[in-house]
Amino acid sequence: MVRVPPDACPPNPKVRFGAQGVRVNAVAPGPVSTPGTEEMGSEPFQVFGRTTVLGRVADPEEIAEAVLFLASSRTSNITGAVLEARGGQLAIG
Repeated sequence: MVRVPPDACPPNPKVRFGAQGVRVNAVAPGPVSTPGTEEMGSEPFQVFGRTTVLGRVADPEEIAEAVLFLASSRTSNITGAVLEARGGQLAIG
């Protein structure tokens, strides 16, 4: 598993490595609460959470579940996908 921004990964790797059984997928998270974001203070960071349909920031574990799902055998026929884990942010923005 490699962590890169979804827009930094061109579609070519999925084509190039797909024949060898390598799947190329990405998770695009929205605002996530981490120890680093705690330094921003609670109020400014919560503003980011209010930009989502769910009205809150994600926990790191929620994003990890999305990554685990894409890495699992349950997605053996999925490649070239970007899973938006943004709390519905795209629905309102």
